[in-house]
Amino acid sequence: MRLESFWEWCVNHPGPAAARLFEDGLARADSITAARQVPTDESGFFYQDLGNPDARDQLESLVKEPDIISIVSEVFSTDGELKAWFTGEQVFLKEANTPRTGWHQDISDSNIEGLDALVIWMCFDRVSQTNSLEVVRGSHLGPVYSSIYGSFRSEPIPDIESHRHDFDIASYACERGDVVLFHYGALHGGGPTGTDERRRTLALRFIGPDCRKRGGSMDAPTPVHSRFIQVLPYGQLIAKRRQQRKLTLAG
Repeated sequence: MRLESFWEWCVNHPGPAAARLFEDGLARADSITAARQVPTDESGFFYQDLGNPDARDQLESLVKEPDIISIVSEVFSTDGELKAWFTGEQVFLKEANTPRTGWHQDISDSNIEGLDALVIWMCFDRVSQTNSLEVVRGSHLGPVYSSIYGSFRSEPIPDIESHRHDFDIASYACERGDVVLFHYGALHGGGPTGTDERRRTLALRFIGPDCRKRGGSMDAPTPVHSRFIQVLPYGQLIAKRRQQRKLTLAG
């Protein structure tokens, strides 16, 4: 599986944001070996990497794989024409006896708003419903809370674990290669791992026409927009690059 191979490459070629994760924080580490050496009282081991600039060439083609295009098209398609941007990848390794991931929203750490904000979460190991990703249905329509890594917004994250019966929590057992789709603004958190479990996951994030920079438009040229990879069918992508080359030569 190409995406699984990409996960392996990311773990073996960490970027500047690689870190060991804890229930309510993280510690930067320049490699998975360094992450294992971070002192902690928590059991297990939880590692991540995201936004690796060295991965961009691989991602340029990965996010245009037919299966990925099909998913994004179904979510964002307008009058049969796909218009979406890939905004970044995140890889996770959660080894045996690791506690659940704290509840959070991905949108808390981004500078965007709108309904077209998609996370494709895929698992490369079999995982039970109890230990899988959990998402609070409809929470993307509510407030944006503070980040799990700091008070960036005005409201603290609700204490979902102590009041689970008050929330509509969805979770799905996953076989290898299954995906779960959710909005950047949905409250979610990964389940724990058991004694003999390991969970390898990859998250790919996309925005569509309704999504925009906070207080602005995604069509306006901004430093944030310039980092994105536009997702287009292959023929349109080649035509777009040819046009860009002509404009560069003409300028």
